[in-house]
Amino acid sequence: MLRRLSWFMLYACIFLCLASASAVVVWASLQGGAPVSQDSGVPQAVLSFGLEEMAAPVPGEIPAQPTAMPEAPQETSPLEPPVLPEEAAAKPIEVNPNLSEVIEGKTLPKIEGKAEPWKSYAAARDPSDTRPKIAIVVSGLGLKVAITEKAIAVLPSAVSFSFSPYSASGFTLMQRARADGHEVLLDLPMEPLLPQIQDAGPKALLTGSSAEENLSRLQWVMSRGEGYVGLLAMMGGKFLGNDASLRPVLAECKKRGLMFVDNGQGFGTLANKIISEIGATGAGIDIQIDQNLDRGSVEKSFLRLEEIAKSKGFAAGITRPYPLILDEIAAWSKSLESKGIALVPITALAN
Repeated sequence: MLRRLSWFMLYACIFLCLASASAVVVWASLQGGAPVSQDSGVPQAVLSFGLEEMAAPVPGEIPAQPTAMPEAPQETSPLEPPVLPEEAAAKPIEVNPNLSEVIEGKTLPKIEGKAEPWKSYAAARDPSDTRPKIAIVVSGLGLKVAITEKAIAVLPSAVSFSFSPYSASGFTLMQRARADGHEVLLDLPMEPLLPQIQDAGPKALLTGSSAEENLSRLQWVMSRGEGYVGLLAMMGGKFLGNDASLRPVLAECKKRGLMFVDNGQGFGTLANKIISEIGATGAGIDIQIDQNLDRGSVEKSFLRLEEIAKSKGFAAGITRPYPLILDEIAAWSKSLESKGIALVPITALAN
């Protein structure tokens, strides 16, 4: 009997101890909350519960707050003039409103009296300078904004810029280039010799199209900028060899006071012949600088341009805006003064 009473008292003591401990824990929870990890500041229960699903934040780091999904940018069709926010546009340069007219909703250049756009928008130069002259035209600008901005930043103002009519930012970038002193042109897409591997775009002039259709496309290209001196043939290996197709185009250039710059695929043959016959204004390209994209080949192109300029008094080179070539032109242009050669805008070589 005594033994049973001893066991009962032992169990009672154990029960009272456990009850007291539980009461202490409940009281502590009510007073101070759950125990806190000294490392993270997060309740220990949170750290141990669902650890695989939720990691503790880094000490001192503010958790990122959810933000609204940004609206997708509105795409601008390359076939329509872009509407740019006012603050994004460069300060516009002065363009003579008398040298343009609106036809079927398109603003086109025109001659006003004796004022022709190619002369009015030509960069200033010294006509008494008798040194051999070299003109460089960078084509295809505007399609990539960053590379166009690089061209404006690193190239001397005597380098002429030709902008793609398919550029959605062409208007603004042309203004910036002109504000920096560059003469500007528009690329004129023409049917290439190998259309299966060369794409001149949806507004290219085609030998298989009527004169009316090509004139409509030509006027569309002309409406893609303002303050430019002329048009630069883009591709055109096939179109430039077709008299019936090319002659109306050059006649329209003459009518609107624009110069036509052949890209080297046809000048000296049919294009030159038509320009001479109708009294239009033109210039031709001698060297395509970007045929090979290595520094040695580019330097050879520069040497060849210097040789041609010294031989006949002038020369012209063309290139697309590859970063390597832009840097090479910038460096090479600084050497011309010591060689007795003038770097000039393309209008200085007009016939």
